[in-house]
Amino acid sequence: MLQVKGGSFGYTPEKAILNNITFTLKEREILAVMGPNGVGKTTLLKCLMGILKWQSGHSKLDGKDSSEARIKIGYVPQAHQFSFPYSVLDMVVFGRAKYMSVFATPGKEDYRIAKEALEEVGILHLSDKSCNRLSGGQLQMVLIARALAGEPRLLILDEPESHLDFYNQLTILEIIKRLTKEKKIACVMNTHYPNHAIKVADQVLLLNDCKSVFGKPIEVLTQENVRAYFGVDSAIVRTRILGKEISTFVILNQSLSENEPGGARIEHKIVC
Repeated sequence: MLQVKGGSFGYTPEKAILNNITFTLKEREILAVMGPNGVGKTTLLKCLMGILKWQSGHSKLDGKDSSEARIKIGYVPQAHQFSFPYSVLDMVVFGRAKYMSVFATPGKEDYRIAKEALEEVGILHLSDKSCNRLSGGQLQMVLIARALAGEPRLLILDEPESHLDFYNQLTILEIIKRLTKEKKIACVMNTHYPNHAIKVADQVLLLNDCKSVFGKPIEVLTQENVRAYFGVDSAIVRTRILGKEISTFVILNQSLSENEPGGARIEHKIVC
């Protein structure tokens, strides 16, 4: 569904930020993009959306160049409070703007689709509430609903769980995972949380210093890769709770790292 081949980009000819980015993403799959600050994660999203043009290589959505298929892409920025008191419903209807002419106003069908998007996210009851009176978690859900109102094939989210409490982070992740499956779309999200990638992502793209590695979360977030890309020691802890195996990413302090020569995997079992 989404194909990126040999994508390279730099803001100046002398220095590339992204180099030879190559991956594919299928329908109903989630890609988590990870890497240290300043390595080009948001730049990658802009290239996927066609806002920035690849200097070499290309990205295609359903076989079309991403710049030509922008109408099929929904974008969810990081949630920030709004200065103007738009209602939740009006904010979500803005997601229909790409289907309207310059001076057109939303019609009954646009409002129907907007209400359907709010219901899918689970906040239809907030339709009449002012956006500048919402919590961070509620506002993030509104932005997801706005993107869904545009009926996208590809949903792109820039750190959707940032600045949220633990409960709202999990809520947003579950909504993203459910909608990706139910709406038969693909999703690309930037995140700084390895455990979130392990929880919801089908694939991970790790970026740093013009290098990249792509694959399944457990295959990419290895001790060797995390040390090379982030400069920290880590491990995947496998925990069995009530018969279910759960994989958790943990950062190791120096003393623990020294006690695990060669980066041995830690196996930890909890008996309930």
